[in-house]
Parts: sequence; structure tokens; C-alpha cells
Amino acid sequence: MSTDETRDRQPDPEDIDLDELAGLSRLEMIDILESLSKPKLIALITESLDSDETRTDAATTESNSESTGDTTAGESSATQSSAAQTSQSDDPSTDDAAATPTPDEAAGDATWEMETDYQRPPALDLSPGSTVLVQCGSQDDRKSAARYDLLGLSESDPRNVLLIQYRAMKADELKSIADAAKRVKIISVGCSQSIPPSVTDTIESVEVNNPNDVTRLGILATSTLDDWAPLDEQTVVSLDPLDVMLQYKTGEATFRFLHIFLGKLSSRGAISHLFVNPSSSDPQTVNTLKPLFDDVLTIDSVGVDVE
Repeated sequence: MSTDETRDRQPDPEDIDLDELAGLSRLEMIDILESLSKPKLIALITESLDSDETRTDAATTESNSESTGDTTAGESSATQSSAAQTSQSDDPSTDDAAATPTPDEAAGDATWEMETDYQRPPALDLSPGSTVLVQCGSQDDRKSAARYDLLGLSESDPRNVLLIQYRAMKADELKSIADAAKRVKIISVGCSQSIPPSVTDTIESVEVNNPNDVTRLGILATSTLDDWAPLDEQTVVSLDPLDVMLQYKTGEATFRFLHIFLGKLSSRGAISHLFVNPSSSDPQTVNTLKPLFDDVLTIDSVGVDVE
């Protein structure tokens, strides 16, 4: 078949559905996906997620039905497992390993320093309403400088800053942001954030105790932006890190929440960026979320790049 004939039999990209995509070759599918508009691409991903959920529910129902006759065997296995766990609990080395904090958990107490080895890519869009996904290791020295830059705190016009933290921010970094911003509000989700004494009067702080409660998070964030709407300053939003949300929500649930949440932030003119640690997140899940953002900023061993 000639190239022209292949092109002629391809459906109109904006009218294509999942069944039509499944009938294309891999190269044809890639060509179609690359040509789609952002709303159409998001619609296809949502349709695919809904389809996956339907199949998963059906498989779960079937699995539960089959497991009914295995109760006795399951109880025997559980008894053996309980004995093994009891034996492990007597091993002090197991408790020491569990109590050792991860680098991310200890990060809040580390001394903060601004790393200057960061340059914003010229192609990065930071216009009002824009959204950026930042792929960056939690311990990367350039992360703080990137956040400071994306918040626009080095710009001549003052900023209203909304920080959404799933892990406590270093006190020195929070103070640096508060000193440069017009006003700051921090929403701490599932963590406790200490406020430096010198800026307690300039930072509004609120906590969401349940990390799974994205509904309350969404209400708090949008109501803050609505309160700031009459003000002259540009509003900027930073969420860090997204991979903690993914520990409590499925990829599908996170996609749906961010689809609505980012839309509300953009419609209110906020410049928003969300950090994700690639080493702590499933690459396939992160790739699924990327179409929701205007730009993806990657900070790694190669450098700083935008896609």
C-alpha cells in the first residue's frame, strides 16, 4: 500500500476514538497522537482510564467469586504468615531498618542553601494561567533555585504565593520566599510545617490532616485564589511533591483531580508548577499526567530542559 493510500485511510485526528486507534499500526498511532489538540488528548486518556476501571472492576468481582472456596487454605496460610511475622518482630535489626528515615523525610531539618547552578530554559512558558510539571529529584541542589525562579520572586513585580506542601519545607527556604513575596499562604497536607519566628506575621498557614482529602485541598486552594483575585499582584502556586499524592491516590484518580484542579488554577490566572520526583513515581503514571500541563521541566544529570 502506498503512503498516500495509508494517509487517506487514516481517520480525522480530532474525531478518532479508542477503537479506531487500536486498529492502527504503532507508527500511525504515534502520528495521530502527536497531531491531537490537548483537549482531545486528555479526552482520550480519560476514556481509556474509564475503560480500564470497568475491566478492573469486572476482574475483581470474578476474583472474589473464585476465592470464596479457598477460605480454609487462606486461613492456614495466614496462620503461617503470622508466625513468620512474629519471628521477624523479635529481630532488632528489622525495627532499626523501619525506623530509619528516608532522605525525603529528613529533608525538612537540613540546612537550606540556594543553588545557583540553574538556568531557566527560554522556551518555558510562565505566562498567567500556565501550568508546569517539574521533574526533579528531591535532593537535587537546584530544586530550591528552580522553585524560587518559577515563583517569580526575582521579578520586579511582587507576587502572591500559595504553597501546597506534602512534606515540610525547610524553614530557611520558607523564610526566603516570605521575604521576597507580597503575601504567602501555605497549605500543609499530612505534615506539620514550622514557621520561622521572623515571618509568622506574614505567612498564613493551614493544615489538611488527611493526605487523601484532595477535595478539601481543592476548596482551600481555589478559595485562596478567589480571595486574592481583587489584588494587583500576580498569583503563583507551587505544589511539592506530587509523588506523595500518588502514594494515596491511584493514577486514574490523580489524573481526574489534576484535570479539574489545574483548570481552576488556570482560569483564575495563576502561574502554577508541581514538583514530582521521578525516582519515587511510576514513569508510566507520570507520562499519563504530562498532557495536563503546558510544559514539562526536567532537571537531571543532563541539565535543565523543557518539553
